[in-house]
Amino acid sequence: MNMFESFITYIKDSKNIKPIIISLLTILPLTALCTYVIIDNIIIKEKVSRINELTYDKNYLTNQLATLQARLEKQVNNEESRLEKRSTAIKALYDGVIAENNIKFRELNNKRDELAFQLAKCNSSEELELYKINKESVIQLKQELISVQKNINNLYLVHSQLSSEYGYSLKECEKRGESFHSNICEHSSSSKAKLDSLVEQIKSQEQRRQFIHNEILLLQGEKKQ
Repeated sequence: MNMFESFITYIKDSKNIKPIIISLLTILPLTALCTYVIIDNIIIKEKVSRINELTYDKNYLTNQLATLQARLEKQVNNEESRLEKRSTAIKALYDGVIAENNIKFRELNNKRDELAFQLAKCNSSEELELYKINKESVIQLKQELISVQKNINNLYLVHSQLSSEYGYSLKECEKRGESFHSNICEHSSSSKAKLDSLVEQIKSQEQRRQFIHNEILLLQGEKKQ
């Protein structure tokens, strides 16, 4: 028989079982209550300790935040002061430049008005003189254009005649063969050189004619203006 069974047997045989039960019922709640009080006291102490630590951390962080805010406000105030001084200096410089430019602008306007007045006085006589010069120039250029056109016509006429002679002499020379040398072959070579020269002369005269024509148009345009 083990110890538990012996205890049960003792309780059954005991005549004072009721006082024992009452004692047990009294001791157990008191034991539980004491245990609860002890545990609750330990928990409360831990919580109080934790609260104290958190309060310390809170106060430390609050002080740090206040210090940082004060430092930041000081830096902001210093930066605002510096920017304000710089802005004032830049504005003063800008105002000075604007004032100087306004003075120069008024001077230039006065100079322009003076030159415009002088130009208006000279325009009438200068325009008349320019008209006369342009008119005379146009007349001279037209005469020159007629002369150049006559030269071109004469050159084309000579070119046509020489082309016929060159064609005939070339055919005769080709009939006689490459080994045959005669006056007609020499005449053919001479005619070819003259034709090439005439082509260059005609080209030059036509360029001259176009240049004169452009000059006449330019002067006539100035006359209309």
